[in-house]
Amino acid sequence: LTRNLKDTVLAYDLVNNFDVSFVFTRDNFVLNKQSNSHAKFQFDIKAVLAKNYIDNLSDEVKKGQRGMLEEGKWPGGASPTGYIKVEKLLVPDVPRDGYIIRAYELYASGSHSLSSLKKKLDEEGFRSQNGKPLTKSNYFIILTNPIYYGMMRWNNRLYPGIHQPLIDKQLFDRVQDMLRRTKKGELIPV
Repeated sequence: LTRNLKDTVLAYDLVNNFDVSFVFTRDNFVLNKQSNSHAKFQFDIKAVLAKNYIDNLSDEVKKGQRGMLEEGKWPGGASPTGYIKVEKLLVPDVPRDGYIIRAYELYASGSHSLSSLKKKLDEEGFRSQNGKPLTKSNYFIILTNPIYYGMMRWNNRLYPGIHQPLIDKQLFDRVQDMLRRTKKGELIPV
């Protein structure tokens, strides 16, 4: 019934203000307006135990993710564009990996904005895994993601990956410099 203490307050609100009853058959008690202090105490204890269970589960997931990151493996979630996950490892997603490289090279040349880069690669056939053209914000995410030179960003920390990089660090850094430019192409002081 409760995953956090806010849900517990909501349950009490339903009981007290909307005359809702909760019947716990396995535990043999009822929570409603007429419940005695023992029934309320049972509910409170169960709510705290449920919160502890969820918090512990979260800790275990984070510990597992850190372990995978320390091994250089992608810890979960959607694979970055240009990669697919095979047996918990990121591998280049042909032909999307080539478009990622092309996006970096074109943008680093200084002759493209995000809009013109999107237009050019849309014309060349770059599509997401679900077959749709990428958005301008997708290109920004791609161009700022260190995964493509071999580092994985997780919770604002970088971890070296064991996956095959698609670009080198120098190309990544050139693109970051280009992203800091103004509309006139001048670099913004860092």
